[in-house]
Amino acid sequence: MSWDWNYGESPEFNIKQGNRFEGGKIEVLANIKDGIIRGIKFYGDFFGSGSLEEVESALIGKRHENEEIRSALVKLNIEEYFKNITIDDIVNCIL
Repeated sequence: MSWDWNYGESPEFNIKQGNRFEGGKIEVLANIKDGIIRGIKFYGDFFGSGSLEEVESALIGKRHENEEIRSALVKLNIEEYFKNITIDDIVNCIL
């Protein structure tokens, strides 16, 4: 099985999930179509000083899979946006 088989032909769906971490709670709302992140928003009671729009923009157009999401996030200083929350934590919330 490949990504194309599993996700590339999948119908549009929305994700709403979240979790609580040391740095606070993150809730993710995402719109996925054909296995691609078409829209994503982060909500929660976490601390950070950066604009979440920068993180959201970095994820739009990426495949809804661990490696591609992680690759987009490592290019950002995640601590600036999500204090005391790791990239692994964020990836797990999105997937």
